[in-house]
Amino acid sequence: MTMPGGNWVTVDIETLITAGLLRRSPNSTHPAQLYVLTPGSTLGGWLSSLLRIAARREGRLAVGYRNHARTTVPHLYPVIANPAPKVLYEMTGYLQDHGDAIWICRLDRHGSVKGPEVIGALDPIQQQTLELVRRLGTADAPRLAAKDRSVGPTAWNNRLAALASRRLLIERRAGKTKIFSPVLEVR
Repeated sequence: MTMPGGNWVTVDIETLITAGLLRRSPNSTHPAQLYVLTPGSTLGGWLSSLLRIAARREGRLAVGYRNHARTTVPHLYPVIANPAPKVLYEMTGYLQDHGDAIWICRLDRHGSVKGPEVIGALDPIQQQTLELVRRLGTADAPRLAAKDRSVGPTAWNNRLAALASRRLLIERRAGKTKIFSPVLEVR
């Protein structure tokens, strides 16, 4: 993350929470804790500048942050919460143009997730795989191969791993088996 003045600063989640930039959602029951961007900061006015930028076409900054997080913070799953209609429109177009996707949702006044969905571009196989995992809640390659015998466990694992690398699924290990679940709970 680049702070004003051009200094590169490695910022972990606890630093962001301490600075008042993020807060943990108290109602997240998912293994991946949901964090919410908060107004105001002990770091000064750069947050409001960042939010003004995100409200314009440069809303793709959120996607850039997510891409940065993919390589530097392995267990961070960025989600866009309560996007303004213009930001949602611009972000969806940007993601579709670049063949990318990200989770969005609404947070109610209690911090509970409502209406989780993936926006952007997924190929039909990725969409099918994501929908299947969403319906099941959790999935692994052998379980999916047993449900659909036309696709082998290796192919299912590759599909699941591809969605996890895009931060659309969470990957956990249970012994030798990789278990995948949606980043946001879908009810």
